[in-house]
Amino acid sequence: TAAIGIPQIYTSYFPTKKGSALGWASIGNNLANLITLSIMTALLAWGGPGKTLVIFGAATIVWGIINWFCFPVDPTKAGFLPDNGDSTEEERAALRARMSGPRVWTMKEVLKDRNFWLVMIGYGLLFMVSSGFLQQMVPYQISMRVPELLASGVPADQAAGMAAGAAGKWMKLLPLFAVPGSIFGGWLDQKVGTRRAGLMMGVGYIISGVCGGFLPYNSVTNVIFVFMFFFMTGSNANMVMSHVMSLYGPRDYPVIWGRSAVIMQKLRTELFGKMQQ
Repeated sequence: TAAIGIPQIYTSYFPTKKGSALGWASIGNNLANLITLSIMTALLAWGGPGKTLVIFGAATIVWGIINWFCFPVDPTKAGFLPDNGDSTEEERAALRARMSGPRVWTMKEVLKDRNFWLVMIGYGLLFMVSSGFLQQMVPYQISMRVPELLASGVPADQAAGMAAGAAGKWMKLLPLFAVPGSIFGGWLDQKVGTRRAGLMMGVGYIISGVCGGFLPYNSVTNVIFVFMFFFMTGSNANMVMSHVMSLYGPRDYPVIWGRSAVIMQKLRTELFGKMQQ
C-alpha cells in the first residue's frame, strides 16, 4: 500500500525532483528492516502473534488516516508549491492537468508495452538476487570463514561459533551501507536519469556477485561484496518505483504499480524457489 500511495505523493510534491525525494524517503525502508524486527520480536514475546498483528495493523491504520488529512495528492491543497516553489506556474498547471485529466494508460495498453515488461523482468531479477543474497549471507560467511579459522589452528568446536558471530556482525552493517545507498540512488536518478541510474545499479550488483562468487575469498573481496550488495540494496526500493513513475506518470501510477508489484513478487519468489531446489 505504501509503495502505491507514497511515491505518488512525492511525485506530486516534487515533480522534477522525485529521484532525490524518493532517495531520502526510502531511508526508512532500510532502517525498518532492523527496527521493525526488534519491535516485533519484543511484541511476540509479550503478547503472541495475535496481539502483535493487531498492534501493527492499528498503527498502520492510524498513520494512514493522518496521511489522508495532512498530505493530499495536490500539494497546493496543503499550502505547498511543487518543488518547494522552484517550478514555474506553467509547470504547476501542467501537473494539475495531468493529475485531474483522464487516464492516459489503461492496464490493457500497459501489458502490451515493451518497456513495462523490460522494467518488471529486470527489476524482478534484481530483487530475486537481492533476496537470495540476504537469505544466504550468514551461511555464506560461515562457510567461507570456518576453513580459514581451522587453517589458523582454531579448534573445530570453536570455529563454527566464531564464524557465526562474525557473520552476524556483517548483517548488522545492512542499515549502515543501505542508508547512504538510498540517498546515492536518488541523487543518481536525479543526475543522470532513471534508466541510466537503474543500469548502474545493475552493474553494482554484478561487481558484488563477482567478488562474492567468483574471486578468491579474502578480506578485500569480502568487504567489496558486502558493501556493494548492501549499498545497492539501499536504492532498490526507490529506483523501481521511480522508473514506473517516469514511464507512466503520477496519474496512472497507482493502478499500474499494483499489477507491477505482483509480477515482480512472482519473479522473485517462484524463480528463486526453483533455483533453490
